[in-house]
Amino acid sequence: MHAIEPIHTSARKAALGVWALLLVIFIILSVPIAWSTSFYQDRIVQKADQDAAVALAAQANSLKLALERRLLLSESLKAFADTELTNGKEIDVARFNEFASHFVPSIPDVRNISLYPDGIARYVYPSKGNEALFGLNLFEHPDQAVRDNATRTMKMKEVTLMGPLELKQGGLGLLTRQSIFVNGRFWGFASIVLDVPALIREGIQSTETGELDIALRANGRLLLGNEDLFDGEGLREMVKLPRRRMVARRQA
Repeated sequence: MHAIEPIHTSARKAALGVWALLLVIFIILSVPIAWSTSFYQDRIVQKADQDAAVALAAQANSLKLALERRLLLSESLKAFADTELTNGKEIDVARFNEFASHFVPSIPDVRNISLYPDGIARYVYPSKGNEALFGLNLFEHPDQAVRDNATRTMKMKEVTLMGPLELKQGGLGLLTRQSIFVNGRFWGFASIVLDVPALIREGIQSTETGELDIALRANGRLLLGNEDLFDGEGLREMVKLPRRRMVARRQA
């Protein structure tokens, strides 16, 4: 009778050796694979951050350009007043209205264009909807900030920007002001009132792009988006303007 031979130890050792070899190979290979996966994940996140930063910078620049175009309009208004006041002339209301009509309502966010001789609103276009402005004295305004802005602007040659603030005629606005001098003497102010929501719609092309949200804040006041974005780790971009700055924030 033949006895059943046991499995050869050498064969069992050979089989274990194969598994050991496979295990070693797997362990050795799995390390670079895991490292490679992590590397590409980091690259993807880094690329997304870079794309978001570029997009935010583009939005901030678009808003800045929109605002700067309005500041140039203020310069044009001042130039018009300077020309009209040459040789002791007074500004003709009809000519002022004709000048202003080229910009309102062709620029949707321009609420009104006005001139303030001695700081008092005498020329306002359009007059309809802005009746409350006529006769308003900036130096005697009930809001201390408005009085301070008038005093500061009177001493400067640059355009100043005030706001955002609630407008007397309703709505949220930004105000540009610039001093006008005749023969070295203060004559008054050139002023333009901008509608903030309409301005933002032009400057910020979209509040949501893909999965990115954008928020905008100026002078401590939220103008667009979610206030919580400013408390997170999102990207931040400054929009610098005369005497003011706006902060745009973007987060994935």
